[in-house]
Amino acid sequence: MQNYSINSQVMTITPDLAKSILQGNTMNRPLNSTTVLDYATQMEKGLWKLNGEPIIISTTGGLLDGQHRLEAVCLSGVPIKSVVIYNVDPDSFSTIDTGRIRTTGDMMAIEGITNAAQKASAVMAYFKMIRKNQGKTETSSDILGFRSARSIKISKKEMLDFYTNNSKLVDDCVSAACACVRKIHLIKISAIAGYMLYLILMKNHPFEKVQSFFNQVHQLEAETDSSITALRTQLIRNITKQHVLGNELCHVYITKAWNSFVTGKNLHTLSYNKTKEGTIQFV
Repeated sequence: MQNYSINSQVMTITPDLAKSILQGNTMNRPLNSTTVLDYATQMEKGLWKLNGEPIIISTTGGLLDGQHRLEAVCLSGVPIKSVVIYNVDPDSFSTIDTGRIRTTGDMMAIEGITNAAQKASAVMAYFKMIRKNQGKTETSSDILGFRSARSIKISKKEMLDFYTNNSKLVDDCVSAACACVRKIHLIKISAIAGYMLYLILMKNHPFEKVQSFFNQVHQLEAETDSSITALRTQLIRNITKQHVLGNELCHVYITKAWNSFVTGKNLHTLSYNKTKEGTIQFV
């Protein structure tokens, strides 16, 4: 058996050093441009931290682990601190990155948060709602041919920080969503809670008004707008496979019913012509 003298050190990875290390990138999986953009965005925001996760280099100078982080340094132009491990047996490549990835729910559970998976899913649904309603903006990713900014993942730290700063509201929204689903399962708990968070935080509607809307949709309260009856009918047809709507149309119908509910229009039917109506936004 050959002996290897593995050594490590904490280094500042500059864009130039990242490019140099990447010259030995001959063994890794195909590059995922979305992951690179996710990491680069976190670096630009100052969210990237030294956490002990190493860049691993073999005895021959080959890069065994770290290509996405290094590419992100090059893309963002932001130096990062990282542990770098040298002189690793090239044959160990097949054992790297085989563990289960820690989810945001895992991190929240470690922090002692109850129902962590549900709450993490609700927070993710909220951030997805923000991206969905922001529209496309030009970023460096568009110029470089990567996906639009709407596909960028929210970092686990951002999600955990959001929960920490809004824990009571998230808890209340998830509780309200669970009550709805216990009555009739038309929409996922995480989706209901995500909608509620978006309407409260981004559209400045009071919690009680938003809760009442979803309560009425799920028959926990009497309907005050005919559009709610129309929405429930569509959602029941969707879950019973009588007429599958798809995620986009479900979202449009929920948006239209909400807009009718808050403006008092009392729509009796819900329909959508994308060509004529374009994107439907929450009021």
